[in-house]
Amino acid sequence: MRCLAQLEGPCGGRFATLLDIFRESARSFLTPASDIPDSSPTPSLYSIPQIATIVAMDRINSSRVGAAPLRPHAPQGASLIAQMTEGKEIRRTEHPIPIQALFELGLRYANRIRSLRMFSLQATDAPLVQANIVQRLMPQIEAFAVQIVPRSSVTGGSEGPVTFDFPPDGFPSLKNLYLDGATLALSPPVLSQLRSLSIHLEPGVPQSQLLQLPQFIDCANSLTQLEVLELDNCFPEVVPRAPPSPPRAPVPVRRLKKLKLEAYPSVISELLSAFIIPATCNVVLRAHDRRDASPEYSLEAFRTMLPRERHCLPILQDVASLAISMTVGATQCFRLIYSGKTRTGATISFWLLSRIRVEQVHEIDPYFERLVSCELPVDIFRCGFIERLTVYGNLGPVNSAAWACCLAQLPNLKKIMVTDAGLRGPIRNVLEALSTHTQTCHGRILTCPLLESIDLAGGAQADTLDAARNCLRWRHAQGAALHLDKFVLGMYCGQPFPPRSVEYFRHGCEPFVRDGMCKMATFVQPERCRQWVGEGRLEERMCLL
Repeated sequence: MRCLAQLEGPCGGRFATLLDIFRESARSFLTPASDIPDSSPTPSLYSIPQIATIVAMDRINSSRVGAAPLRPHAPQGASLIAQMTEGKEIRRTEHPIPIQALFELGLRYANRIRSLRMFSLQATDAPLVQANIVQRLMPQIEAFAVQIVPRSSVTGGSEGPVTFDFPPDGFPSLKNLYLDGATLALSPPVLSQLRSLSIHLEPGVPQSQLLQLPQFIDCANSLTQLEVLELDNCFPEVVPRAPPSPPRAPVPVRRLKKLKLEAYPSVISELLSAFIIPATCNVVLRAHDRRDASPEYSLEAFRTMLPRERHCLPILQDVASLAISMTVGATQCFRLIYSGKTRTGATISFWLLSRIRVEQVHEIDPYFERLVSCELPVDIFRCGFIERLTVYGNLGPVNSAAWACCLAQLPNLKKIMVTDAGLRGPIRNVLEALSTHTQTCHGRILTCPLLESIDLAGGAQADTLDAARNCLRWRHAQGAALHLDKFVLGMYCGQPFPPRSVEYFRHGCEPFVRDGMCKMATFVQPERCRQWVGEGRLEERMCLL
C-alpha cells in the first residue's frame, strides 16, 4: 500500500492506474473479483471488524489513462477498497456509492482506521471531507492522502486549491500526508509529527491562493523528523533578496532521504537556504521560468536555484558522476538538466525549463559552448572529484577549445560519453580536446590522464577516423594507460567511409583498447543515427560505460 502515496506520472495523471497497481501489489492475498457477487450490497463492507486501509476512487475516472479530461458531470459515487488488519482476505466492491457512505464507514471505524486515501474527488467534495474526516478524532490513522480534481480541469476556469485544516490533536498518529490539488493550514504541532509530506499543485494556480513561503520557513523547526519532502508549485514567486538580518540559522533535517522541489528558481533557493540537507539525501530540483527569456537569462536563473550557503547542500561537494542534458524543443522550450551521483549512490538533479527568444536553433549555439565549457558546473560542483561525465543534447558545433576548457577541469575523469542528438556537432572536436595538455600548479599534464572509457556520437567528417587514431596514439605517447576499457564512435557521415579507411582505423586504434571493446557505428541516414543516439538509448549506453 505504501506505493499508493508515491505514485506519480506526467501531466498530472499520477493516479490513472492506481487501482491496477494496488491489485498487482496485493495479488497474493486478494479475493478474486468473481468471488464477490454482483448483487453484493455495498453496506456489506460495514460488517468488517477492523479496517487498516480505505481507498476511495472516483469510479468514472478509475480507468482513465494519462491526462484524459474528466467528465463534466461525474456522479457523486466512489469505488472502495477496504483492507482488514487481521487475516489475508481482502473484500472489495466497485459498486458506485455516495461519498457520504465513505464518511459513514470512516466514522464507524474511526478508532481503527490506519490509512485513508481518497483519489479523484471533486472540489465540491472538499468541504465534506473537511467536516466529516479531517475534523474528526482518528487516533490510529498513520497515512492520509487526498487528490482533489479542481473544477478548472472540467470547466477551464481558474480556481484555487482546497486547504485542509488539521486540528492539532485530531490525528495524533499521523506520519504520512499526501495532498494533490490541495494544501494544508500550516500548524507546527501537525508538521512536527510527520515523516512524509507531499503537496502537489498544478501550475497556474492564482499566487494569492498558494502557501506563503515566509510562513512555511517559519515552521522549519517543526520539519526535522521528515524523511520525504515533496513540494510542487506550492509557492508564489519571490524576488531574490539578501539574507535576513540577523541571519536565520538553517535547520538540519538529518532524517531526510528524499527531497523534491518544483518551483520558481528563487523559491527553490529560499527553501534550500532554510535547511541543511544531508549528503545522503536524493534531491530533485525543478525550476520553471514561464516567461519568455534569453538564453543568458536562463543561465542566470539556474544559478539562482542554489542555496545562499553551500553547506546547506553538501551533496554538491561529493558528486562523482555528472550528466548534462541540454535541448531546445520545437516550442522553443530550453531544457537544461544537471544530474549528479555520489560514490555512495545519493543523487541530485537540477532541472531548468524556460522559453527562449530565438528564431533559429543555431542562435543558441554560443550558450551551448558556455555550458560545455563547464561554466556552470565549476560554480556548483567540486569538478576535481568527478570521475564520469555524460553530455547529451542538440549540442551544435561546439569547438575544440570549449571541450578542452571543460576537460581541463576534470583531472580525475575516467569515463566520458558525449552525444550530439542533432548530429550537427563534429565529434572530432572532442578528440582534439583530448589530445591536449592542461596547465596546473604542478606544470603541464595530459588532459584527463586517468581516462578509461570514451563513447562519442554525433556528426562526422572525412578526417574523423584519422583524428580518432591520432588521439589514442598521442595519448599513449604522453603517458596515458596503454589500454582503454572501451572506445566507441557512433557517426552520421552522409556517405560511407571507404573500406580502406575503416580498416586503417581499426588497425590504428585496437592496440590501445582492450580486446573487442573498440567499436564503430556509421550511419548514412540521419534518422537511423538519431534512433541510435536518442534519449531512449542513452541509459542503455551509459550502463556500458
